[in-house]
Amino acid sequence: MLFQFTESQDLSISKTYLKLIISQFYIRKVIKVMFPYHNSVMSKAISLSRSVPCAGDCALRDVWRRNIHRRVICIILSPNKREQFLPMSVVLISTVDKGGNRNIAPYANVIPILRPLDSVAIASWLRRDTLDNIRDTKEFVINVPSADLVNEVMICSRNYPTGVDEFAVANLSAKASQKVTAPSIERCIARMECTLDREVTEEGKYSIIIGKVVHLEVDDRYLAENEDMDFERARPLSMMLGETGMYYTVPAGTGDYRRYAEMFIGDN
Repeated sequence: MLFQFTESQDLSISKTYLKLIISQFYIRKVIKVMFPYHNSVMSKAISLSRSVPCAGDCALRDVWRRNIHRRVICIILSPNKREQFLPMSVVLISTVDKGGNRNIAPYANVIPILRPLDSVAIASWLRRDTLDNIRDTKEFVINVPSADLVNEVMICSRNYPTGVDEFAVANLSAKASQKVTAPSIERCIARMECTLDREVTEEGKYSIIIGKVVHLEVDDRYLAENEDMDFERARPLSMMLGETGMYYTVPAGTGDYRRYAEMFIGDN
C-alpha cells in the first residue's frame, strides 16, 4: 500500500494525497514500459515517487536521468530537426556578376566528388546572388576559412541587396585568382578555383552546381611535413545546426591514424 492510517486517523484523503497516489500509479506503469527488465530502476522509481510530493513527472524525470545509460531510446525526428545531427564544413564562395561586382557568400552544403578532387558539388537555394553569378560567368572560387574568420563569415551571411560588395563590408582582402576571373579571399586556408561543369535543378526547390576544379592552392603554414593538412593548427571552420542558431566548430583529432590500405581486404 502507498499509505497506511491508524484507526484514530481521519480516513478521508485530501485532494493532494489523491493526486500523489494517481501520479505514483502512472509512474509505475510508465517505468514498466520503458525499463521492463530492470527491477532496480523500478524500485528506485517507486521509492522516489513516495518521497517526492510534487507531481509524478518530477520523480519520473529524475529516474530517467539516473538510468538513461541502461536503455538507449531512439527519437524519431521531424524533417526540420534532421539537419541538426550532421557536421557541416563552412566555406566562402566568391564570385563576380556580369558587371564585375564582387560577391561572397558562406555555404555549408559543399561536397567533394570522390578522389582525386577534380569535381565538387554545391547545393544552393534558387534565390541566391551566388547562384546567379555562377550561371552568368560559369566560374567561382571556394575559399576555406579558419575559425578566426567566424565574424567575417557571419557578416557575409547577411541578406544584402544585390550588388553589395561583401569584400568591403566584411573587410576581407581579395587575391587575384590564377585560372578564373572571380577573386579569391586572403587569410583563408585554401582556395579552390572552379568552372561550372553542369547544374542539376529540382524546379522550385534547389539547385546542385557541379564544378570542375581547375586550380587549388593551400597556405603552406597549415601543412605538415608530409604535406597533409595540420588541421589542429589550421582549424578549418565547420558547424552544427541548432534549434535557433549555429554552433561553430573545428575538427579535433582522436589520436588514431589509419592507412587507406586497411580498407582493402588482403592488402598489407
